[in-house]
Amino acid sequence: MKLVCGPEHDPKTFRAIGEGVVGVLQQQGMIGDHIRLLDIACGCGRVARYLLDKLLKTYVGFTDIPA
Repeated sequence: MKLVCGPEHDPKTFRAIGEGVVGVLQQQGMIGDHIRLLDIACGCGRVARYLLDKLLKTYVGFTDIPA
């Protein structure tokens, strides 16, 4: 959380952003049992954790951490 939200991280903000992105995906019709979702630069999975209870055909998330 510190890497994503900064040193003064707030778990409520972390959750609100993750849930908010999932809400936008739902509004745009990007959640459903026929949807294959590719999450490029998923980071620590802030969005992925709020997709766990959603119907998706597949979900793949990856990130690249620079050396």
